Amino acid sequence: MARWTEAQIISRISTALNDPATAIWGTATVAAQMELDIRQMSDYIPQMARATVAFAGTLPELSLTSISDWIDIDEVEFPIDQHPKRYVNFSVRGSSVILDSYETPVSTADTAYIWYSAPHTVSGTATNTFKANEEALLVELTAAHLMQNLSTDKIEEIGFTPTEWQAYLTLGDRREAKAMARLKSLVKSNMFVRYPDVK
Repeated sequence: MARWTEAQIISRISTALNDPATAIWGTATVAAQMELDIRQMSDYIPQMARATVAFAGTLPELSLTSISDWIDIDEVEFPIDQHPKRYVNFSVRGSSVILDSYETPVSTADTAYIWYSAPHTVSGTATNTFKANEEALLVELTAAHLMQNLSTDKIEEIGFTPTEWQAYLTLGDRREAKAMARLKSLVKSNMFVRYPDVK
């Protein structure tokens, strides 16, 4: 199944809001909220990625500066390409990974694999790292947050009778609760899947 493009996801969010002509929520507003929700979803169901990093010298220390964006460092594999894989104990200090209690000398010719959790991306027509069910969840979560934001703004307007907007806010809250429950169930179903194919 083909992944949705960024424009298609934004269009589906507008449709989910019963605003396909973007008369209430402009495309830029939808896109900005979508970016926040991509990051929120990535905290729950990040994509797994791997970086090959060379040692800078003889110390068992690896720089993270070549990894543009990461949520968490999951494993460090060193030496690489062994069977079974060899993961070492490590700690993250600033922008470096230190191999704890690693006493074998290393050199600049040595490399390690850093397995890390990365945020998902939805950009342009080619880049979408979500699975199909996750795309649908992104649509729901973003629609819920946009409903909540608009309702809250309207309720806070001076001299405005908030009754209908309170009902709309409640609807947005229920929609968000459903989306978050689905997101958390995805976390449980993926709990035992470790290091899927890395692109």
